[in-house]
Amino acid sequence: MDWKVSFTPTDVYDMTPREQETKVNPKIILTIRVGKGMLGAGMPVLVEDISFKGYMRVKVKLMSKFPHAKRVELCFMEKPEFDYVLKPVGGETFGFDINNIPGLQGFIRDQVHSNLGPMMYYPNVFTLDVEKLMSGDMDMTSANGVLAVTVYSASKIKSGDLFGGGSIDPYVRFRINRGPDLGRTSVLNNTDEPNWNETHFLLLNNLNDSLSMDLCGKNNTTRDRDFGSVVYALQKLADSEDASDEGANLQVLRHGKPMSELKVDLRYLPVSKPTKQDDGSIIPAVESNSGILRFTIHEVKGLSGKPSPYARVLVNGTEKIKSKPLKRNANPKFEKVVEVLVIDKTEVQMRVQIQDATSFSSDVELGSWSASLLSIFDKIEKNEGWWDLTRNGKNCGRLRISAEWKPVVMTGLAESLGGHGYYSPPIGIVRLLLWEARDLKNVESVGGGKSDPYVRIKSGVQIRACTEVVDNNLNPEWGAVVYVPIHSDKEDLTLEVMDWNANSKDKSLGMTDLSVKELVKMCAEGEGDTLQKWYESTGAKIDKWAPLKSLDRTQVKGEIKYEAEFYPTLALAKDASIKDKENAVKEKAEAKAEEAETRGELSDVQAETDKMIAEIDAECPEKDLHGTYIKYTPDDIVDLRSYESGVLTVKIHEISFDKPTFAYAEVLIDSIQSQYRTTKLRGRSLEFNETTDAFVKESDFSKVAIQIKPGNADEKDDDVMAYWVGQANDIIRKIQWRNRTLRDEGKGTSTVDDGEWFSLFGGDNTTGKIRLSFKFSPVLDFTLDPKESLENQGNLTVTLISAQSLMAADKSGMK
Repeated sequence: MDWKVSFTPTDVYDMTPREQETKVNPKIILTIRVGKGMLGAGMPVLVEDISFKGYMRVKVKLMSKFPHAKRVELCFMEKPEFDYVLKPVGGETFGFDINNIPGLQGFIRDQVHSNLGPMMYYPNVFTLDVEKLMSGDMDMTSANGVLAVTVYSASKIKSGDLFGGGSIDPYVRFRINRGPDLGRTSVLNNTDEPNWNETHFLLLNNLNDSLSMDLCGKNNTTRDRDFGSVVYALQKLADSEDASDEGANLQVLRHGKPMSELKVDLRYLPVSKPTKQDDGSIIPAVESNSGILRFTIHEVKGLSGKPSPYARVLVNGTEKIKSKPLKRNANPKFEKVVEVLVIDKTEVQMRVQIQDATSFSSDVELGSWSASLLSIFDKIEKNEGWWDLTRNGKNCGRLRISAEWKPVVMTGLAESLGGHGYYSPPIGIVRLLLWEARDLKNVESVGGGKSDPYVRIKSGVQIRACTEVVDNNLNPEWGAVVYVPIHSDKEDLTLEVMDWNANSKDKSLGMTDLSVKELVKMCAEGEGDTLQKWYESTGAKIDKWAPLKSLDRTQVKGEIKYEAEFYPTLALAKDASIKDKENAVKEKAEAKAEEAETRGELSDVQAETDKMIAEIDAECPEKDLHGTYIKYTPDDIVDLRSYESGVLTVKIHEISFDKPTFAYAEVLIDSIQSQYRTTKLRGRSLEFNETTDAFVKESDFSKVAIQIKPGNADEKDDDVMAYWVGQANDIIRKIQWRNRTLRDEGKGTSTVDDGEWFSLFGGDNTTGKIRLSFKFSPVLDFTLDPKESLENQGNLTVTLISAQSLMAADKSGMK
């Protein structure tokens, strides 16, 4: 609807005498603070005779339930006209309207338009969510971000026990402003130097509060012991550049006395929201498969009888909220809200159970409803949140729910937090051909030189690849090919052009973002336990000049030319179908066994069952989920050695030295630049438990190197405490041998690998060993360019043998 609107309280022409008597002229008194502190004073400013008129477009999205208006969108189709009287001094009686000063009124009008324009001048709209406003959902308790806390360890705990008796079973409890518990670490039994290496996610509304980390001791008979607390001001994260605080050593205090020290990492991940530019354009929120789900149970209708119902919400089988019973109510209104963190919304199953609370027997289920999270968002707009409740396959009522998705970009979280328990297997690689850049910013003009540019590729906070440095050039040409493993279609990459400096920190010349979603598409079939997911190339190939932007994503000088394409890894079907077949065979065998027991044929039934299960286990799919033929060994395991290229996953479990040290580890695969860097730890035994990966171009020639550096060394220091080097081919042979052993033992390849110990080399002042484990994911449909192969690389020797008919010249160059 397009409306002509006006607000003119000073217009009394059409008013009756009675209306004129009761008319009130709106007045606003503002106070402007002049000065500072005790020397400051407030000056009143009077604004009156306010009026405006304009041409406005109004859009209302309707719904069936009260208040029947779901959302209202407002915008001015043209700049509105407004008027006012502004009296900074003299008040209402003797005040002087400063709009009489020439030029001032126009200046104020332009300032108002510049502020309102990006907000509600067409095509920008001001949106009011009436449904949320009326239902009370617009509150300050709604989560606006996620705090990821990795708790590594605690130093020796001073228990405060005068007699020193009793064991210590420590755990860490998380609270906001000393409120209710938001989470706990696991309990470690009988240790006063605990090592957790656990990551916990806490939902936050803002960063103005304090995080309390309480170090406690579990007690099964009496109240848990309180060893002390850490109070961390979350404002520190807001003040940091990347909203993180890695490697923090926080003192645990009790009554002002230190009791221990916690080693933690903290990182704040805000909810992704649309942003408005200065020109009024809107950049939509970044999509993500991870985020915060706000789920609301509104009401239930049509229950039979007079039950006392209550609701349970289960996410992937875990209860998240339970309402109070509503006595004798067949149409209960719950209005219960729960917020949960979702790592991958494609694998979330929601279930709501409505149960009848009874006093003298177990509660009875009145009905239930379940659906995948993706299907909820697909259908919730069409059915306005109403779903059928079922019991024994029959409808038994109606359930109204609503769900709100708040995306949280968690790209690179596993790397930035050390990868503790949150590593995702690779879905493929992105091949990047970095051609050149032009018209780069010169950050060395003071010394008379030019920038020394190179390109680094980042995933999250980790640097996954780098090009060579081109000295003294604002239009560099690299022609470099790099490969970056990716783990989700949401894992965007950042290409950042840097200026290399020998004695100081490298400077950023600009960056551009590569959206992996342009190259990758997700495919799925089945649902529930039979759901199979894999990723394929969209068939697109990016080849473009991309303008560079600064860290705050504003335009800067220069642009870069690159190509990008995606190659998937081998995607095997889940083992669930095989297990289902085995269970079905066992069920039939049990039924036959009951019949055969009376005839003395039980041994024959058992032998037949064992034979059928062995045949099922021997079944090998001919193709993977991409439809590509799988290569097998003669004994029917995937022949990893027959694949020349793939992604090698490396897990650094721990490093053991003969004396205490402070160090971190770097992983290098076919590169002289680090492709992954662990956190920094202290002690004789450094338990990293961190996982990373890199692309192996040619398994016959590739090498894997892990170097351990002192904790105070940066990426440019050549100081290496120790190192380990292995051949990729030998590592893949070990992986295949382990897969064969697990198969023979009746175990799956997903069985936890505790790793193998290897000796470290090059330790002049210390000796040590490292525990590593590996996995290999072959890359499909990939052919290495002959120019990149090591077989076509080497040293060219040129020998000058003779020359003829040259122009005569002496050593000075004179002819």
